[in-house]
Formats: sequence, structure tokens, C-alpha cells
Amino acid sequence: MADITKDLRTHLLSKAAVSTLVGTRIYPDMLPVTPTLPACTIASGGGEDFFHLSGQTGMVDPVVMIDCYATTRSAANALYDAVRGVVKQIGRTTIPSTGTLFINSATIFDRGYRVDKEKADADRYTIRYIRTMEIDVVHAETPTT
Repeated sequence: MADITKDLRTHLLSKAAVSTLVGTRIYPDMLPVTPTLPACTIASGGGEDFFHLSGQTGMVDPVVMIDCYATTRSAANALYDAVRGVVKQIGRTTIPSTGTLFINSATIFDRGYRVDKEKADADRYTIRYIRTMEIDVVHAETPTT
């Protein structure tokens, strides 16, 4: 199963609703050490290939996690809502920014909030608000033999 996070990142950044908030700050897997916020991380893990009696169907279902980071809860919500709005529009279509990735469906699960508190120096902490979504993305892929 191919990792589709690169194509999803490209698509998200092609939409003004997201790019006006993060610029190009959608990172694979984790934030850099001293990130500028707001920002997102995107990672893929798990999922399944669909089979029938004749073999693979060409449809796969990877799980994609997107974390939306900001310095306030309201900013994390705004970024989450922008990303969710873009993801809601990608079912039953080829993502235009890639030209080749056909998404059959994208089911979004809100995985809630976290607050990350990191010691900045002896007297201060850096607080990050994080809102997470899990997306089950059913998409077409050339079956392997």
C-alpha cells in the first residue's frame, strides 16, 4: 500500500482555506524542534487492502492522522475546521493537485484535543493546543501481483 500523505499534503496546501493559516507548514510525521504555529503534521499508518475471490480489487484503505497545532484552542479549532472542510470535499474524485490519486471516500473521525506543555527555559513553558483527526481514505491503487 502506497503512502498517500504526500499527495494529501499537496492537496491541502493547494487550498487557500488551509494555506492561508499554515503557509507550507504541514510536516510529515512530526513538528520540527522549534516550529512556527499554526502548523499540521500528517502521518499514515495501518489500513487494509480490499480483496475479493479473484484477488485484489485495487482499492486500499490507509489510516491517515492529521494533527492541527496552534498556540490557542480557538486557533487549533480554526485550523482543524479548515482541514476538515477540504477533506470533506475529496470523496468520489481525483485530487486535482495530483492528477492521479482517485479518492473513493474519506471518513473523518474527530480524535479530540491534547495540550502539549514544553519547558522553554527555567521560567517559561511553551503551550501547544493540538486537535487530531483520523481519516480512513479509501482510494484506488494498482494491485500488486
